[in-house]
Amino acid sequence: MKKKIVLFGDVNSPISKILFRFFLLNKDSRFEIVAIVNTTSRVKTNKIKSFILFFIKKFFNPFDKDIRFIKSESYLDDISDENLILYAHNVNDSNFIKTIRNLNPDYALLMGCPQIFKTDLINSFKRVVNYHNSYLPRFRGLYATSWAMTYNEKFTGYTFHEVNEDIDDGRIILQNKILIDYSKSSWDNELLKTNKASNDILKVLELIFNDFKGVKQVGERSYYGKKEQKEILNYEKFNNIEEVRKVINVWGGVFLGNERNKIFVTKLSTKGKIKRIKWLPPKLYFFYKKLVSLSTNSTT
Repeated sequence: MKKKIVLFGDVNSPISKILFRFFLLNKDSRFEIVAIVNTTSRVKTNKIKSFILFFIKKFFNPFDKDIRFIKSESYLDDISDENLILYAHNVNDSNFIKTIRNLNPDYALLMGCPQIFKTDLINSFKRVVNYHNSYLPRFRGLYATSWAMTYNEKFTGYTFHEVNEDIDDGRIILQNKILIDYSKSSWDNELLKTNKASNDILKVLELIFNDFKGVKQVGERSYYGKKEQKEILNYEKFNNIEEVRKVINVWGGVFLGNERNKIFVTKLSTKGKIKRIKWLPPKLYFFYKKLVSLSTNSTT
C-alpha cells in the first residue's frame, strides 16, 4: 500500500521550490502526495515592475552576483493538479487539522515551512519530518546559514529531523556537513546546501519508510532569534567599519540611525563611506525620498 504524504512549504521560498522539485520529478510507486500545503500568503508579483526594479539594482550594482532576475519562485506554478493544494495561514487551526485527518495521511514532510507544529497537528501523522538548514543542534531557528557565517564557522550543513513541539529539537533522520565558501554570499551557500539536500530526499524517505527512529541530537546547542538579529543589524553609528562591512556581506545590509529615522545601508567603502542605500547611491536615494514625500503631501 502506498504511503500517503503531505508536503508543507512556503510558496514564496526558493528553498521550498528546490526541495519540492524532487517530488515533482520523481514519482515513486511507494508513496503518493495527497496534499501540498502553502503556509504563507502567495505574493503575486508584477513582472514589469519586477524587471524594472531588477534593472535599476543591476545598473547601480553591475558586479553584485546576488542581484538576479527571478521569473518564478513558486512551487505552485509546477503543480498540475490544483486539487492537491491547500492553504493554511495557521496550520494548528482545528478546521485545518480536520481537513488533514480526513486525508488519512501517513507522513508530513516540512520543506521550508515557517510555522511551528503543535501536538494536535503532529499527532495527525505517523511521523512529521522537517528540513532544517543547519547541522543541528547548532543554529536552530531562522537564517542558520547567515548566523554560521556571522560567527565564522568552518562548516554549515543541513538536517532532516523528526518534529516535536520544540524548535528544531527532534531526533535526527539524516544530516550532512558542508564547508562554507566565504568567497560566496550567504544566499549562494544556502542554495548550494539546499540542492545537495534535495539529492538526499530519497534516502530520507527510505529511512522513514523503514521506521528508522533517528538519533538524539548531541553537542552544543544554539539558537538565534529576532532579538539577536536586531542587535547585530542595527547601528546608531559605524565604529568598526570592517565589522560592519562583514555584516553587510553576510546579511545583505544593515540599518543605520534611530527608530524614527533609519536607512538600510547595503554597501560601505573601506573608509566607512556609505556607497549604497537600498541599492541606490545616497544622493539619488534621498532625492527619490524627497519626491515621494512631495507627492504624498500634494495628495493629502
